[in-house]
Amino acid sequence: PECEDTVGWENNRGKTCRDYADWCDGGAFRQGSEWAAGEVFNHPEQHCCACGKGASALPPPRPTSDSPTFSSRANAMCNGADSE
Repeated sequence: PECEDTVGWENNRGKTCRDYADWCDGGAFRQGSEWAAGEVFNHPEQHCCACGKGASALPPPRPTSDSPTFSSRANAMCNGADSE
């Protein structure tokens, strides 16, 4: 489903999601416009699609080759080392 701005939302100063199109683009605040986000402005990022409403959370980072691994056989953290 396509994102829809919250009907009737305002930022506590009379600005709507249509106004926020000046400060947001593609689901994020434009560089330098981050001041217009958050609780003080009634969370436009949760109400306006241009500012991030409906954006899915980023997936967790993939583990790197030096991430600790678990060996069920040794039942200990092995980090690639052989058990004694």
